[in-house]
Amino acid sequence: MEPIRPLMEVKHLTKRYRDNSYLRRTSVQALNSISVTIPYSQTIGIVGESGSGKSTLGRIMTNLERPDEGDILYQEVSLKRMTQRERKEFRRNVQIIFQDPVSSLNPRFNVEQILSEPFYLQNKPLFRDKGALKQRILEMLREVGLEPSLLDHLPRNMSGGQCQRVSISRAFALKPKLIVCDESLSALDISVQTTMIALLKRLQRDHGTSYMFITHDLKVARAICDYIYVMKDGQVVDEGSPSYLMNESMQPYVQELRNAILELRQSPALTARG
Repeated sequence: MEPIRPLMEVKHLTKRYRDNSYLRRTSVQALNSISVTIPYSQTIGIVGESGSGKSTLGRIMTNLERPDEGDILYQEVSLKRMTQRERKEFRRNVQIIFQDPVSSLNPRFNVEQILSEPFYLQNKPLFRDKGALKQRILEMLREVGLEPSLLDHLPRNMSGGQCQRVSISRAFALKPKLIVCDESLSALDISVQTTMIALLKRLQRDHGTSYMFITHDLKVARAICDYIYVMKDGQVVDEGSPSYLMNESMQPYVQELRNAILELRQSPALTARG
């Protein structure tokens, strides 16, 4: 039996950002030969501090940026060699949820318009059938636990948790195979984070979607990920199961991340809240 191929393979990606201003010419290495594998229907974590390169990796994987070196294979096809039709299919099947649930939504669009937009871009027949489109949007709202009464609300009139549910619903609109969650829970309260993790897990079970979950928080990654890559300074410094990283890894940076969790638990301010 042949081994099951992964949904996506990231191979030796390198990305440099250049500053060619008049006074200086510098180069910052955001990614240094990064390789990551995304299996079908699993959650892969990318954990690292700000500036580690994890968000750059997410933008390249969703084709929002291009690497300087390396390649990405999506269902065994290189992004570099995709036909126009294959690229359109890739854009439909790979979606992203951004960090700030409010600013990532169009402030001039209400919820119904926000959830209609993916169909305008990728499914014109459904977009033109207003009755069918309305039913689909109502189904999408129910799926993420939102009431139909929110359809005419603007982002500024909703809570952060409600806005993130709308963002999640929009990402699932076209039933993608992969969703990149770029620090998509970090702007939310801890109690809301827990609810959102449960929602993402349920949607994954229902749809068989793969996630790439980008976060600075190893504790959050442990709660949702099947496998985790730890990044620092544009490189993968360790990888493994959540159990391995939380209990066994001797890599110094991973130990720092673990210690940060322990220090947070022992914080007097948190203890005082009871």
